[in-house]
Amino acid sequence: MTSAVGGLILTQMDGGRTWRMALLGALGAVALAAPMLPVLAASATAESAVAPCLAQPAGTPLGATEGAPASGTLATFGTATQNQLFSAQVVLDLLKRAPSCSEVQALTLLLTKGATPAQVATAVVNATEYLSDEISSFFAALLGRPPTVTEASAFIKFMQGGATEADVQVAIINSPDYASLHPTPDALVTAIYEDLLGRLPTSIELAAGEEVLVAFDAGDVAKPIVLGSEYNDNLVPPIYESLLGRPPTTAEALFTAGELELGASLRVVVATVAGSAEYFANQAPPTFSAGIDWGDGTSGRAVLAVTADGLSVDGSHVYTEEGTFPIEVTVNASDGLTFRVGTTATVADAPLAATGLVVASTAGASALSRPLVAGVPSGSVSAALFMDADPAGMASDFTATIDWGDSTPATVGTIIANPGGGFTVVGQHTYAVRGDYRVTVTISDQGGAQATAASTAHVIGRP
Repeated sequence: MTSAVGGLILTQMDGGRTWRMALLGALGAVALAAPMLPVLAASATAESAVAPCLAQPAGTPLGATEGAPASGTLATFGTATQNQLFSAQVVLDLLKRAPSCSEVQALTLLLTKGATPAQVATAVVNATEYLSDEISSFFAALLGRPPTVTEASAFIKFMQGGATEADVQVAIINSPDYASLHPTPDALVTAIYEDLLGRLPTSIELAAGEEVLVAFDAGDVAKPIVLGSEYNDNLVPPIYESLLGRPPTTAEALFTAGELELGASLRVVVATVAGSAEYFANQAPPTFSAGIDWGDGTSGRAVLAVTADGLSVDGSHVYTEEGTFPIEVTVNASDGLTFRVGTTATVADAPLAATGLVVASTAGASALSRPLVAGVPSGSVSAALFMDADPAGMASDFTATIDWGDSTPATVGTIIANPGGGFTVVGQHTYAVRGDYRVTVTISDQGGAQATAASTAHVIGRP
C-alpha cells in the first residue's frame, strides 16, 4: 500500500507490514556520517531556566536604632518546585532550548493535575517542534541540508500517523536525491553503512547490499540496518548518558535496544527515560543558605523562612552607630548557584532621657559646697542628669547648653560620665539677683538626638 503526501511517497515499517515509500522531488546536497540520534540535553540548568518565571530577588530596607537589636526581613526570592524544575529540564533536554514561562506553567499544571512525568515527556516528544528537530537532523545527516517546508510538513504528518524514526531514515535513503549523491551501487551501499553505522561495509555486506539493489531499492538495504542490533546498540548509551548522566545497565541496554529492534519509536524510548523516576528525582530543588554583610564591618548568617513565593532572608543585628549602612545578602544554593541582593539599614540615633535637678546647695544632687548666693560665682554645679539608650555612648559624644533662666546668654555645660551609668551636665554661673530661676538644659548627641531637662536654681542674697 502506498500513500502520497505533499508530493512525497512514504513507506512505513510496522510490525512486519511494509508500505512502499519513496521520496519524489528534489532532495540534494552531501550526506553526512552519523549514527543518527537527535542531540539531547542542554548546557543550561533547569534552575536558571525557571528563574525568570519566579519572584525575583528583592531587598527590604531595615530600620534600626543605634545600640538596640534590630531584626527583620532583608530580602526575598522565589524558589522553584520539583515539578517546575522537571518541566524546564525536559524542555531543555529534549527541545534543546530554554522553556518560556508559559511552557513551564503549562507542563507544571499537568503534573499538578495528576499527569505522570512519563506522560509529560511523551507530550513533548510528540510535539511538532520535537518531530521537526528530528526530521531536520536526519535531513542534515543524510542529505546535508534542511528539509523544505513541504518536506518537513509531510514528514511531521507521517510521524504523527505512527511512523518511527527508522521509517523516516529509510524513506530519505530510498529517495532519488539520496541515490543521486551516490550514483553507483557500490557507492550507495557504502554510504548507507557510513551514514547509519559510521563505518564502511565489510566485503560480504557490500556484496549483499549490491545484490539487494538488483531486485529492490536502497530502502531495503537500510531497513535491516536500522532494525538491527548494531545500529540500536549504538543509539541506547547516548540516551542514558545525556538524560541520566550515566551509561545504561546491561539489562537496560539489552531491553531498550530490543524494543527498538522490534520497531519501537526512538522518541518513545527517549520519553521513557526522560519520564523515569530517576530523571524526575534528579530535578530535586536545591537547598539554600544565606549570609549577611551588615555594612559596618561585621557579618553573620541569616535565617531563611518559607513565604508564599519562595523564601525570605531574615537577620538580627545591633548597630553601634547611627547612619545609613549598605547591606549585602549572599544566597548560596546547594547546586552551586550564588546570587547577591542589596538593601540598606537606616539607623537612628539612640534616644536621650534627661532629668532636671534642684541647683541650690551641696544637699542632694547638687555639687556645690555652699548655697548659691547672688553676686557670688557658683562654682561647679550639677544642672541635669541624662541617659543614652545606646550602651556604648561616651561623654565625648554629647554637648550641652545651659540656659540659667536669668536672661543671660546660655553657657556650654560639661559632660561627666557617672560611675553607676548615665551622665551629669555640670556648669558655672553667677546670678546677680536672688530668687528662684528655671534652668533649661539641652543635651545633643552627635547623631542628632536631643533631650531637654528643666531644673531649678534657688539663689539667696548676701548675708
